Amino acid sequence: MDKTSKLTTSINQIINGEVSCIDDNFIIIDRLDKLNISTTSRPIRINAATVGICFSGEMIIEINGVEHQINPGKLIITLSNDIIQYKKISKDIKGMLLIVSQNFLEDTLEKVDETLPLFLYIQKYPCMNLSIKECSMIQNYYNFFELQLSYKHAYPFQNKIIRSILQAFICYITSIFITEKDVNRHNRNEEIFRQFIQLTIKHFKDREKLDFYARNLYISAKYLCDVIKRTSGHTPREWIDHYTILEAKILLQTTDMTTEQISYELNFPNASFFCKFFRKNVGMTTKEYRMSLSK
Repeated sequence: MDKTSKLTTSINQIINGEVSCIDDNFIIIDRLDKLNISTTSRPIRINAATVGICFSGEMIIEINGVEHQINPGKLIITLSNDIIQYKKISKDIKGMLLIVSQNFLEDTLEKVDETLPLFLYIQKYPCMNLSIKECSMIQNYYNFFELQLSYKHAYPFQNKIIRSILQAFICYITSIFITEKDVNRHNRNEEIFRQFIQLTIKHFKDREKLDFYARNLYISAKYLCDVIKRTSGHTPREWIDHYTILEAKILLQTTDMTTEQISYELNFPNASFFCKFFRKNVGMTTKEYRMSLSK
């Protein structure tokens, strides 16, 4: 079994109570108290995308190591690769959440190339404030999904109908981003940065040199460094190290893997090299980091 599978939380583990669903592929949660989450929970990763909207209360959620405050009228989207941790949840929190498995989503979006800017933009900005009209429209989509799933038995073309509406729903959200965030009119440097982050998420474990990323982006390594630093304020190596450290922390937090096993998982030449890398970036040893989690 793949060691990284230990990091993945099944969808059933985060749900408390009855929900409208198609197996584990498409789930509508009409009340956030049905989520089995708390501020003491460890980071999780589920093989699904989520789209949530807050109606009242507040929540602080950490996505890939970055904290986001969720207030009424805010839309939040996470992707299947994201690492999520809940930091604060008010008692009066209310909202709705859609959970879509990676396979179901890929089947739905197979021919919708226009939504690619949305998924690239979410990497950097997973939250967005909505207008009253936009909140109402999104709630209508949720209500429609819930109605389609309310039947006791599946009916002909049910999955196809839900996929079609999901496709329309994602296109609607994309239109909000295009209108409000102007995601299509980014300059060449921003496009390189987005593509670089995509490559980093896919290959950071491979410990590739910068030439690999530059070659895949059809630019020189020097130009890559200049663009990424100018666009994001960080060097390419800092971004690669960021995702490596993030993954190492999750492995230390959620598995009983040894330092040697983690160094092997992350393709370091040996455990000693990994430990020095971790201490340099985190300011403590892997053992100290694990001990700090229990305090």
